[in-house]
Amino acid sequence: METSRKRRWIWVAGLTILLGTGLWWATSPHGVAANAKSRPSASAPSNRQADGPIHFVQISDSHLGANKAYQAAERLVAVVKAVNALPMPIALVAITGDVFSDTIEDPAIVAQAQSILGKLNAPLHVVPGNHDIVPGPRQAAMAKRWKQLFGPTSHAVEVKGLV
Repeated sequence: METSRKRRWIWVAGLTILLGTGLWWATSPHGVAANAKSRPSASAPSNRQADGPIHFVQISDSHLGANKAYQAAERLVAVVKAVNALPMPIALVAITGDVFSDTIEDPAIVAQAQSILGKLNAPLHVVPGNHDIVPGPRQAAMAKRWKQLFGPTSHAVEVKGLV
């Protein structure tokens, strides 16, 4: 199998496993809905239980602005299309770090991220990774830019009574 096809297959298999695992966990007897009653969050705004399954998607490490061979933008576009094509309603998409590859200060890369992620059909919640806000002399500027783009670096979200 040629290298690009092999990488694409590995990427699709990984996305399938990730989506399947997240969806299974959220809807399983051991997942979020089951644990909501037995271990409520101290910050939970209500005692409601979810009516039916909650479907969510977790994305990580898109690394926009990385080496062109990494094809970060093309891969993220494919992920967004795959998420939007899912047959069930998606309650939220969580990006858990590394939207950027140390490039959050580059206006062109930021515009690319906004364009791609803006096409998601589900609410988006993002937390930064080690390539979004890099420790060192640029850290304060990168954190400030993050907050301008996405808001706080951490937050809680309520979906169908679950936090």
